[in-house]
Amino acid sequence: PQEAAKGSMRQLYNKKRSLYRHPFSGIYYLRIKRKYHNCGTNLKHAEKKAKEILKDIQSGRIVISEIPTTQTIYNNGQPDINVWELAHKHLEWVQANRSPASLEVRQRYVNYLCEFLGQGRMVSTLKREEIEKFMQDIRLKHSRSPKSEDHALREIGTMFRWGEESGYCQMPPRLLPPRVSRVANPELKCFTTEEMSKLLAKAPRAFADMLCFGILTGRRPVELRELRLSEI
Repeated sequence: PQEAAKGSMRQLYNKKRSLYRHPFSGIYYLRIKRKYHNCGTNLKHAEKKAKEILKDIQSGRIVISEIPTTQTIYNNGQPDINVWELAHKHLEWVQANRSPASLEVRQRYVNYLCEFLGQGRMVSTLKREEIEKFMQDIRLKHSRSPKSEDHALREIGTMFRWGEESGYCQMPPRLLPPRVSRVANPELKCFTTEEMSKLLAKAPRAFADMLCFGILTGRRPVELRELRLSEI
């Protein structure tokens, strides 16, 4: 039966000659007997890895009934998992339980983290210095907003905390640095009554009425332009 199963799997792969690519994580998987074998994100390398997996199955080094995973529980009871597999599981959970907008934002920063760390990294091996460098990388390469580092930290922190709550991993102590201090909003400057009187006196007559109406109603210029008679 084992040899027959190996033959059927080889025929399955030979017929399809394709790998399943996860739409969120970008990881290629070889599907055999309803089991998904992680083959990485590069298609050429994934095809090579798929052939190696088939050889391992034929030689008996991989048992068909086992589900490939990087999940590990150490002797001290600490769970651990590869960052890429954690990202894959978390994004699937977000897709099923959160809004499409939340999925889009979470997916963006989680994928940035996976690209930055590369393959093969277990959560327990991550260091705070790496996360700090990742935040700097976000600021330099992906966004010029002073709040971009805070956004990245919030999204990946949510993924790691979800992993802990789900029993997949345990974050190293003090892994996540404190959030970057937000840039203070500039102080709003308001015209005094005397300044508004001077402004209206200097404004062209055709424009003065609209300017006065805007001052009295507090409407923005775009709101004034879109105002309809039926709304007054």
